[in-house]
Amino acid sequence: MARALSSGVLLLLLLSSCSAEPPRPPEKQDIQLRLQLNWFHDPTFAGEYRAAQDIGDGLTILEGGVNISPLQRLRAGLADVVVVGIDIALQGMETDLSSGSPTDLRILYADFQRNPVGWIVHPDVAAHLGLADPMNGPGRQRNDWLFRQLSVGAIHMGDKRGTETTAVWASWRQARRLQGVKVTPVGFDPTIVLDAPRLAYPVYMNEEPFKLSEKIGRPVVVFDPADDGVVLYGNVIVTTGPILRSKGPQITQFLSTLSSAWHWVKQNPGSAAALVKRFYPDVSDSVINLQVRRTADFVFFGTETPGVIAGEPGGRLEQTILALQSAGSLGKLVTLAAIRDAIVPVPGGPQ
Repeated sequence: MARALSSGVLLLLLLSSCSAEPPRPPEKQDIQLRLQLNWFHDPTFAGEYRAAQDIGDGLTILEGGVNISPLQRLRAGLADVVVVGIDIALQGMETDLSSGSPTDLRILYADFQRNPVGWIVHPDVAAHLGLADPMNGPGRQRNDWLFRQLSVGAIHMGDKRGTETTAVWASWRQARRLQGVKVTPVGFDPTIVLDAPRLAYPVYMNEEPFKLSEKIGRPVVVFDPADDGVVLYGNVIVTTGPILRSKGPQITQFLSTLSSAWHWVKQNPGSAAALVKRFYPDVSDSVINLQVRRTADFVFFGTETPGVIAGEPGGRLEQTILALQSAGSLGKLVTLAAIRDAIVPVPGGPQ
């Protein structure tokens, strides 16, 4: 996969997709924003791709990658808005607060209403350990089975140490009141699952399970922490205070367009998959279709309004902060009170 698309190439791709679309409203031509993604192109950004198609050359999408820090690019003036995991956004705020100054970061939009981290097991392992019909029945029953295997050491729990995975696992373990389970550190290559280890491997549920299932020829068994009530935020859209002051109207227009784009993705998953395919060419059409549908589940989890940030005491933002702190991924400086001014649902965007 190409590691980056220049704005010119991106524009050609978007224009080539517009032959069957209605004309773009002229007022959307003047947005002129640079959007930095936090990873390589994939279905996670289906809404952003549609927003870019609607806006035209006013929005430049910059691909992320292994050595790209969206927050660094934001602060260096190389991007205007960025997509990052909420753990990264809050860690950036913590760095600012540790210097004794208020943070200049601003969280504008919850792109994923819930974190997509879950765990998978190879179907052969599940069958060997006696999990019958793993894809049928309530997800909580699958989780019951997994935690029984963890408690007796039949399966080991994998964790990408120091990442959002750690926070999700810490919250899940607490919800299940599980003690004494040894965690196995794992890397970022999910293809180790193909070797059928007795390991629950952490994945983004809107991506890897579908690709691995296609390679195996049978569905991997997915264990979802949300079935036990673990619901933390995932990706958020961030800018800085100075950029928001200078480009507030453009950012407002972008987020409004993005919300409309996510509704379009949810209502037209096949067309959305075809759009994603232009950025994500090396994956089969059937897998992309499944990934896009699952992505919409995370965008619209518990709401009909994309982007909403629940910043009230006891809300999902505070739950996420406390989970990250419990996992050791975030310090105690970050509290709702300390970052109150950094949560800015922009006018015209989701409230």
